[in-house]
Amino acid sequence: VAALVIQAYRATHGGASPSPALVKQIIMSSAQDLGVPANEQGAGLVDGLRAVQDAMSIADSNGAPAATGTGLLYSPNSISLTGQPGQSSVTPVNVTNVGTTTQTVTPTVRVLGPAHTIAQGTLQLNAATDPTMIFQNGAVVGDVHLVHFTVAPGTQRLLSQISWQTATQVTATVRETLFDPSGRIAAQSRPQGDGGGFGQVEVRDPSPGSWTMLTFDAGIQPQLNDPNSVLAPYTGPLAFTITGADYRSAPSSVSPPSAVIAPGASASFAVHAAAPPAPGDLSESLVFGSDTGTPGAPSLGSVPIITRALVPLGRHSGGSFSGTLTGGNARMFFGQQLTYQFDVQPGIGNQVLSVNVQVADPGYQVLGILSDPNFSPVDAQSTLSSVSSENFQTLTLTWLDPMPGRWTLDLDQILNVSSGVTAARVRGTISLGPPPAGAAGLPDGQRLGASSTVHATVFVVNTGLEPEAYSIDPRLTTPGVIPLASLVNPTAVPLPVTDSATIPQFLVPPFTSGLEIAAQASLPIGMDTSPAFGFPDVEAVSAGNQAVATLTEPDIPTGVWSCAASEVGPFAGPVTTTSFDCGAAAFTDSFDPGADSDTGNIWSALEGETVNYAPLVLAPGQSGTIGVTLTVTGTPDQRVNGFLAVETFNPNTLSSDQIAALPYSYRVDH
Repeated sequence: VAALVIQAYRATHGGASPSPALVKQIIMSSAQDLGVPANEQGAGLVDGLRAVQDAMSIADSNGAPAATGTGLLYSPNSISLTGQPGQSSVTPVNVTNVGTTTQTVTPTVRVLGPAHTIAQGTLQLNAATDPTMIFQNGAVVGDVHLVHFTVAPGTQRLLSQISWQTATQVTATVRETLFDPSGRIAAQSRPQGDGGGFGQVEVRDPSPGSWTMLTFDAGIQPQLNDPNSVLAPYTGPLAFTITGADYRSAPSSVSPPSAVIAPGASASFAVHAAAPPAPGDLSESLVFGSDTGTPGAPSLGSVPIITRALVPLGRHSGGSFSGTLTGGNARMFFGQQLTYQFDVQPGIGNQVLSVNVQVADPGYQVLGILSDPNFSPVDAQSTLSSVSSENFQTLTLTWLDPMPGRWTLDLDQILNVSSGVTAARVRGTISLGPPPAGAAGLPDGQRLGASSTVHATVFVVNTGLEPEAYSIDPRLTTPGVIPLASLVNPTAVPLPVTDSATIPQFLVPPFTSGLEIAAQASLPIGMDTSPAFGFPDVEAVSAGNQAVATLTEPDIPTGVWSCAASEVGPFAGPVTTTSFDCGAAAFTDSFDPGADSDTGNIWSALEGETVNYAPLVLAPGQSGTIGVTLTVTGTPDQRVNGFLAVETFNPNTLSSDQIAALPYSYRVDH
């Protein structure tokens, strides 16, 4: 469509090309409003014909070409607002008539109202006794059930969700199909993977009357998309929830209520957007009706409005938030995502930022990622326990001395849903407070004899919601460069890469402010790198057979970083098979070789510098102590400055909470 727009613009504007921004504006302005929430449709369904007509009709510095169609051009094509709950702002939206006739344009703001339950319950599926049916390819599918329900006149959105247990049947997959009152298929929850434990379908403007939901087991003999694969049929409960919703007046508004716009003329509308009354996101649509509209289209255009309310967070008062999570379509084990943001004020001192999250219903696993104002994901924790095989339905993220600015918390439903409910309520709190750890016996600037030892005790309190594994990470305040260990053999890696398991993965420790990852091969290569959670993505600088990625940040994300090299074209002839080597180094606060503790240091152990690691495990509210031994190292009169980083470690995310940094210093005596 972009190519067609460019071609049409050139044909009517003397060969001149539209700017990329104008191409985007044309495509979004001409899209057909689908009548669904803005966070699902954006501006709507791309309409190639309307886009071409708009491109041919837009005036330029040489005047207006011959107009065609009935298009309107909007600027801006989307509106976003982030502020405190209830905060409002005004955005002018300019509407230009690029059609052939005068139009009376009427804007309104649309938002989806609260859902009402149409049908809800639990089906008991039994693969041995339930009815079967013949699928389209002749395969037999089982666990067939029918649920009949009635959709009231005027319902504008029909949503149906199913959920089944996957704890012991990890590949079991159930699907649902909706039939309208005429017996036509309206939607089916075809997943992108197996065993997701969740399915959802949605119908816009459903016909009123008697509807039918049909559920069936995708444990087909053979499977639908792979004749050589067989899935185990499902036996157990299947929860379903069917809801309806209507559009209502939005918190945002627009003025004036209408405007008459002649061909080639413009009008401006003031959009008064308001953040939601509680922390979280709200999706609205600014829709434009016209007395010369496209037949069958709900409106002539739509501008998405996305507003976000921050979590209020004071220096001495915490904030709270809540939301609802659902599963996904089994693609890469991720489901619904919720995002919350909050501001950390400057000058808070040596405080600890704590985020505590509780998931109301079992069977919903959640990953939490805490990102600083640079969008660097400094901490990642999950409801999968770091100390046992239990699931505590809670997670805690803790970060010491947070930089001022806007922080982001992403909550993602992960892994399979294994629950008797189709959605789970999530609640959380955010607070600032003193570090829940201290020390006794650490040296404070005094002279100490060479090779002498000092014994100190660290006190820790678990102020979170789940058991944690605490350890001591002794660091010197003098930064240094350390080579990084790889979880995968970093030498002689086959190229081109055909197996992701062969890609080198380097462990970046906390307190790293500089990172360099380099690859080398026998032919020209490129490379980029990122942490396990995808951001930041750092493009390497390629120079012939070498590629080097460099990153400098106040807090480079801890955890696994990849080194995925690729050959650089142009290519000719058969594929050249070779290999590449990769290495990495971090600029970080050096590990103190003279410090040891009862727990050992997980990060120096992972980097191959030490071997022992025996964390102190504390239940919520429990306190404990960790013994620390400092052996004086250095030359006479040398001043040694360091700190004991009190951390938790989560083997599921390879990330650490930062609890406290307990300083120590001494001068080496003669």
